[in-house]
Amino acid sequence: MMGKINILFVSAFLGGGVTMNAAVPREFAFLIENGMVLMNALTFHFLPRLAHMSPSSIGHTSLTEDEMALVNALSVGDLETVRFYLDAGIDPNLIVNFTRGMTLLMYAIFERLRIPGLVQTLAADARFDPNIHNSFGDTAAHMCVKTGDIRTLNDLLDLPNFDLNARGQGGQTIMHIIIQRWVHLPDFDLWEETVGKIFANERWDHKATNDEGKTVKDLLLAINAKDNAPLQENINTLTQKISELEAKIPELIPEMELRDIIMGGDEDEVQNWIAANSNIDVNWLDFRNGNRTLLMYAVSTGNVAIVQAILALGGVNTNLRDSEGKIALDYARAGHDKRMIELIREKED
Repeated sequence: MMGKINILFVSAFLGGGVTMNAAVPREFAFLIENGMVLMNALTFHFLPRLAHMSPSSIGHTSLTEDEMALVNALSVGDLETVRFYLDAGIDPNLIVNFTRGMTLLMYAIFERLRIPGLVQTLAADARFDPNIHNSFGDTAAHMCVKTGDIRTLNDLLDLPNFDLNARGQGGQTIMHIIIQRWVHLPDFDLWEETVGKIFANERWDHKATNDEGKTVKDLLLAINAKDNAPLQENINTLTQKISELEAKIPELIPEMELRDIIMGGDEDEVQNWIAANSNIDVNWLDFRNGNRTLLMYAVSTGNVAIVQAILALGGVNTNLRDSEGKIALDYARAGHDKRMIELIREKED
């Protein structure tokens, strides 16, 4: 049976049609002829086995021998070998192309490999992007929630360039999915740390809506918790926390105000505002505008003096990425301003 299935999906990867014959069990032939869903499921299930094979044994693939070796190492949790191949130049965002647009991290999540330190290993490479969407529209974080991979999700939440407001299938954020899939279950307390991290992160947009126009709070209030005291308690706790966040929104105004002054392009106004306001989050991310930083806004003005003023603030992280994966240096390069590029590079050093 196993040999027959292998022949089937290798044939599919080669692009050839699959026809019913005596060698193919009828139930598999029926499903294969009615779509690629089974193909994808078989591929995911057998990928760890395929990783031990040579590329030629699995038909046409764009993966090189070294890339296959990396997937092999990942499938058995060998992070030392994974680091070796990443250091050798393999992209940490490598798409395992027969897994429908899934990156290495997504593959590990889908296969429920649960490898401690994997996110940190990938994130140690400056090229790593935790916000990539697969062919189905989900990011690695969405997949974590759907598969219950709390540890990996918590590791992603710790990354400075992680977009926790990213929309997946149906426009859902990770918090939308947590509410829909987990809040009603007895072990929802396992998600307490994760939800706490999300609520404590000022980048979380509690007003984000899915494709149906529903916020997380809307989903909570729509749940029927009649005769279910534990569920009602979860709903009450989460709703209260969101209400507390709504009341704290004015605390974000200082950074927003500085952003607006920066965009005005007057370096004197920027300097005066900074002098009068000492409590500034210099690495604040404007989650409603693509996770841009104050430095990115400063660079966008084309005013070197404003860029210098922001860089002069202590603790500025020049390597934070916006929702498109750009850092401040990318903005400077787009403006072809050599002086700004030099200033940012000096700060990096």
